[in-house]
Amino acid sequence: MIQSTSKLNSTLSMSFALIFVLFFVACGEDTVNETKILPKEVKQVVPVEVQILSKGPFQTSQIFFAEAHPIDIGQLISSSGGQVNIALAENGERVKKGQKLCDIDAAIHKTALELSIAQQGLAENEYSRQEQHLASTTGSKVMLNQAKVKLLQSKQAQLMAQKTYNEAICASPISGRIGAKYIQSNQTISPGSNTYTVVNSNSIKLHFGVSENLIREYSKGSQVLVTLNNGHQVKAKINYLAAIIDPQTRTFQADIRMTNPKKHPVQIGESIKVQVFGKKRLSQWVIPNSSILNFAKSNAIMIAEDNKSIKKEIIISSSNQTHSQITGDIKEGDLLIITNQHRLANGSLLRIKEFNETTTISGATSK
Repeated sequence: MIQSTSKLNSTLSMSFALIFVLFFVACGEDTVNETKILPKEVKQVVPVEVQILSKGPFQTSQIFFAEAHPIDIGQLISSSGGQVNIALAENGERVKKGQKLCDIDAAIHKTALELSIAQQGLAENEYSRQEQHLASTTGSKVMLNQAKVKLLQSKQAQLMAQKTYNEAICASPISGRIGAKYIQSNQTISPGSNTYTVVNSNSIKLHFGVSENLIREYSKGSQVLVTLNNGHQVKAKINYLAAIIDPQTRTFQADIRMTNPKKHPVQIGESIKVQVFGKKRLSQWVIPNSSILNFAKSNAIMIAEDNKSIKKEIIISSSNQTHSQITGDIKEGDLLIITNQHRLANGSLLRIKEFNETTTISGATSK
C-alpha cells in the first residue's frame, strides 16, 4: 500500500512539471508572435504655417543714434582784451539779441565809438560840400574824390569801433541761452579770449555717422523717422551727407535739421534714435527675417510642396528690421514655411495648419 502511494505521488509531480514547462513555452511563443506583429515606426509630421511667395517692393532702413546740436550758435570774443569789470550772465540763462552780458573796459571803447561817429559826421558834411562846389563849377572832381575817400575811411573806422564796443559789453548776437561762460568779474583777459557762447535750440540738427557698407543706400533727402525720448515720432529727412569719409571714425557724417518741439524739447547733447530709409526697389523677392535659416556658410529657407519640406539656399541682398531681399531658386507661388522651419529637414512630412492667400509677401517695407 505504501509503495502504491509513492508511485502515485511521483506520477503527479511529473505531470505538474510537464504542465509548468508547457505553460512557459506557450508564453514564449506568444511573446515572439507579439514582437513580430509590432507596427513599423511612424515618421513625425510637423505642423507649419506658410505664406505665398510673391515679388513686391522693398526698402531698406537702418537705426542710428544721433547727437543733438544747435544750429544757431553765437561765439563771443574780446579782440582787445582788458579788465572784466563785471560778467552779468550765467550758464543756462536766457538772453535776447543785443543784450549786454559783460563790461570789459567798456567806457574806453564807448568813447572811441563816439569819436568815430563824430568823425564820420564831419566826413559826410565835407563830401556834401564838395558835391555842391562841383555842381556850381567852383569845385573839382579831385577834391570830391578825396572827400569820398575820407568818408569811406570814417565809415570803416566807425564799424570797427562799434564791433570793438559790442565785444566790450559782450552784446549777444542771437536770442537763446548761455551755453558757456568763460570770464569772471574783476578778471584780466588777453586779446582774442572767448567770453560767452550763446545757443538757440529752437532749430536743431541731429548729427550721426553712416558706415562705409551702408552709404550707397542713402543720399541727401533720404526720409527719416525721428523717435524722441518721450516716444513721440517726427518725420524728417537728411539735409547733409558728406561726400568724403571721416578718417577718424571711418563714417560719412550726416545731419538732420528739424524744428525743436516746444512741448517736449530735445536737449542739446541728447542722444536721439533715428530710422533712416534707404532706396526703394521694385519687384523683388521679399521674405520675413524670421523665416530664414542661418548656417555657418550659407542661408536657406524651407518651401512646402506635396506635404513635404524642401530646403532651398538663398542669398540675402539687403535687409531691414523685419524683411530681407533675397535671390535663389524660388518661383512665384511657392509656399514659404514661416513657423517650425527649424524642426525640419529636407523631405520632412508636413501638416499645413494655417494657410491664407491674403498673406502674400509683397510690399514689405520697414515700419
